[in-house]
Amino acid sequence: VEISALNAYLIQLGACDSAEEARVEAARYVQRGAAGYLLPQGERQLVIGAGYDTMAEAESVQKRLYEDERLLSEIQALGSPALTLRVTAAPVQVDALREAEAHLREQTAAMGQTAFAIDAGEVDAPTARARFSVGRDKTADVLGRLSAVAGDQPGAVASGLIDLLAQLRDKQSQLSSAEMKTTLSFSSKIKYNYIDLRVRHSAFLNSLGA
Repeated sequence: VEISALNAYLIQLGACDSAEEARVEAARYVQRGAAGYLLPQGERQLVIGAGYDTMAEAESVQKRLYEDERLLSEIQALGSPALTLRVTAAPVQVDALREAEAHLREQTAAMGQTAFAIDAGEVDAPTARARFSVGRDKTADVLGRLSAVAGDQPGAVASGLIDLLAQLRDKQSQLSSAEMKTTLSFSSKIKYNYIDLRVRHSAFLNSLGA
């Protein structure tokens, strides 16, 4: 099974020595529509404001943050290299694995795109919630097919993808019914979930590579 490289580029707004300090710092940015995601790095906690699938997008936002708000930031590259896995499975099972991994990365990307469409005023909250509802149903279908062919004792690849798809489905479900006080808070929540899924997906792929 060939799995292409997975990359994400995170906008780092700060770095703190303690989790408590990081949570306070993150809360400041959440009020402005940022994710406020905390990413451990050694003994420090990085405060992440947003994430993008390309370096060009991240650099564009980094530049705009400085020009508009004089806000200094850094870009943290996150990801996993391309993999070739040897999987002992029937063709239908291999197809289900490929479908699951592709669906996970595509729906996570769509989640990030929806957040930035909201920020740009191109999508309103009801439309975004409808998108997540449709996405949740698609994820449930993919998860169901993979679970069915994986059986009662799925291998490491299938087990990891089943867990990640379940997380994606739950996040899409929560976002499809989220009633936030402001558009900024809704955008912040979507960005947080995008980053969390990319972090978990990358960690899983890197564990397979190891």
